[in-house]
Amino acid sequence: MLLKTEVLNSYEITKKFGICDTRAMRKKAQEVMKRMGVNIPINAVMSDLSVGQQQMVEICKALMVDAKVLIMDEPTAALTQSETEGLFRLINDLRKKGVSIVYISHRMEEIFELCDRITILRDGTYVGTEYIKDINMDDIVRMMIGREIGERYPKRENITLGIAGSESNQFAFKLVGRGNFCRVPIPAIMLVAALMIFFFVLNKTTFGRKIYATGSNAKCAKLVGVNITKTKIIVYAISGFMSALTGLILISRLDSAQPTLGDGYELDAIAAVALGGTSMSGGRGKITGTIAGVLIIAVLNNGMNLLEVSSYYQDVIKAVVILVAVLSDRKR
Repeated sequence: MLLKTEVLNSYEITKKFGICDTRAMRKKAQEVMKRMGVNIPINAVMSDLSVGQQQMVEICKALMVDAKVLIMDEPTAALTQSETEGLFRLINDLRKKGVSIVYISHRMEEIFELCDRITILRDGTYVGTEYIKDINMDDIVRMMIGREIGERYPKRENITLGIAGSESNQFAFKLVGRGNFCRVPIPAIMLVAALMIFFFVLNKTTFGRKIYATGSNAKCAKLVGVNITKTKIIVYAISGFMSALTGLILISRLDSAQPTLGDGYELDAIAAVALGGTSMSGGRGKITGTIAGVLIIAVLNNGMNLLEVSSYYQDVIKAVVILVAVLSDRKR
């Protein structure tokens, strides 16, 4: 879709017999775009424009009809600094010409810079309207949350992580995620230790043989005397312990705790194991293969982040990787 079609369709100048005066419409559009500081060819294709440029075009369309009331909902969210400055200049010009503007934004500095009055809603309910000159940030926050707040931006050390005890205990907690030994990160040492332990357990102990037997064919394992219930409970307990340890490392590294901190990690774990050659039907798999799978997933994640692939598409790609691994496993 051409830019001129987008802008010109919002404002028609006609000659006799209802024929559109394209030249006058183009001139009007160019005047509006010049006022906005929009440096875009009039015949540009909309799909080739950035999100910020497309938003500026939408604002130009509203200005083409000489509207008396404009509603702008987060207009600067996708704009560059120069585009934002141009929009602010235009808003001030429109205000001087008597145009009323309803400006919706979560950026308080913009509200204080542009607006004459502020209306606050909380949970969809009208709270109040005040003149900007008669209100400050603390008043706005109080009206937004419905109570007094002593400190909007608490100091970092006041964000508690539930760590009780002496300073040595707190040091030990931080050491788990951010410490190092001989320049080797502690989490990396813990990873190598865990891999060595699990390699030994799976390959050199009777419990490891029971795990393979239970995963391969639980009924046959039970017939030969394996307590499959006990084996499964122990395996699940180990899995839970390793998940808790991972969470502890993450909290230590980030200095904050969130209940959704590990969302999506289970998909990475399944993909890594599947790529490493572990059978999804059970009974076959190696630690060395899982290490290779982990490295592949790590490279894949970093590559997609560098390419700015959406997180939703990243999950889809990982799901495809798992699907391919499962299908190849069934053919073996």
